Amino acid sequence: MKNGFVDELLPELIVLNRTILKRGLDTHIKPSFEFLRSYLNDNDKIVAAIKRASWLLTHDLKGRMQPNMDFLIKEGVPPHCLEKFITLQPRAIMQRKHRIVYAVNAVKNLGLQPTSRMFVHAVRVMISMSESTWKKKIELLKSIGWSEEKILSAFVRDPLCLACSEEKIKNVMDFYMNTMKLEPHTIIAYPKFLMYAVDKRLRPRYDVLKVLESNKLIKGNRKIEWLFTITEKNFMKNYVNRYADEVPGLLEMYVGANKAKYIESALSDSLKCQLDENNLRRPQSVLEVLKTHNFSDTHVARLIAKRPAVLHCSVGNNLQPKFECLMKNGFVVDKRLRPRYDVLKVLQSKELINWNRKIEWVFVLSEKDFLKNYIDKYADEVSGLLEMYLGASKAKKIELLDVKITGQLAVLNLHSSIGGRHTLVNSGGCMEMYIDVFVVASATFMHKGFS
Repeated sequence: MKNGFVDELLPELIVLNRTILKRGLDTHIKPSFEFLRSYLNDNDKIVAAIKRASWLLTHDLKGRMQPNMDFLIKEGVPPHCLEKFITLQPRAIMQRKHRIVYAVNAVKNLGLQPTSRMFVHAVRVMISMSESTWKKKIELLKSIGWSEEKILSAFVRDPLCLACSEEKIKNVMDFYMNTMKLEPHTIIAYPKFLMYAVDKRLRPRYDVLKVLESNKLIKGNRKIEWLFTITEKNFMKNYVNRYADEVPGLLEMYVGANKAKYIESALSDSLKCQLDENNLRRPQSVLEVLKTHNFSDTHVARLIAKRPAVLHCSVGNNLQPKFECLMKNGFVVDKRLRPRYDVLKVLQSKELINWNRKIEWVFVLSEKDFLKNYIDKYADEVSGLLEMYLGASKAKKIELLDVKITGQLAVLNLHSSIGGRHTLVNSGGCMEMYIDVFVVASATFMHKGFS
């Protein structure tokens, strides 16, 4: 299991890129892993790259990516920057070599050296647009008061500011200059301002701050533009949740009434899509294999809708060996719920805790507090409890290094609650507990801010 495509990530990978089932295990999938490992050297990094671009397992990496990697190495790009390039923007490094050469030379002409941490970001931005598009963006910023020198300076400091489309640049500059009355030099000083979305970040925060000003809850003469740069969690905590009682409807105004309602019932989407087994013909053996690898009904329905031929795949020669290979390549998702659930079941079986208590709150505890109150506390009474929770190797590492582990609940965050769908992992007897956790997490985030 050294590569770890397990639990929810395996079905998600197959659903996102069902072409994997058509590729040869020894001719394509395994060589792809080996190629990525030669540059990334770490399963977690390989997982990150494949999660961002599942097609990495189905394309000719050696034929397309290898020449570009060789060129970048020759130009002096350090290995850690190449790792970042592959994990953050793998599609950019799959471009034809002449595009890579053009982008590298253009960036070097702007004064960025290959050893700079911003170099690969600048290259990927250059690759993403034609020379004519680049010139149009420069002219657009000139038309609103930026000098070419200032534009290029901003690009060198934060290349992604010019990855935005011309339309987005127009919209965001219109908001800053006409709604907020900011001066161009303020925006130039912080190029990241160009990257913020007007409707999803700037306007909602601006509206909240203006309401708080009108209610004299914050000072009206402060430079509120800096509040656009703080994290979503901190903005929710300090400007929405903090004043929720004094300004009724503040949350609904911030995220919109429908989205606020959605956050409060965040697990509903994962329960809507049920598979109607009476209406589909499918070989039972294929379905059994999918179920044993944690494919939920939702996953199965999505996979069959996108690739009906999967029902006719050979289990022994196709599905099973490919799944085993994928599970050996770094995807581990269920790091919090199942280990804690297993610990609680052991403690309950030994009558060390009362199962009737609201134990779902235990899943909200930090890793440090869970270790203190449920592992260390009962370690003498239940031998091997730490090893069972973390695995023998990790337990040994913690004991030797006295690692302070901190954790945060990653079940929900504001972005996924607003913009994405939620899928619960069907883990046998754990499902009911998982639903309890999602309910508690939703309530926690509503009152304490989002993680």
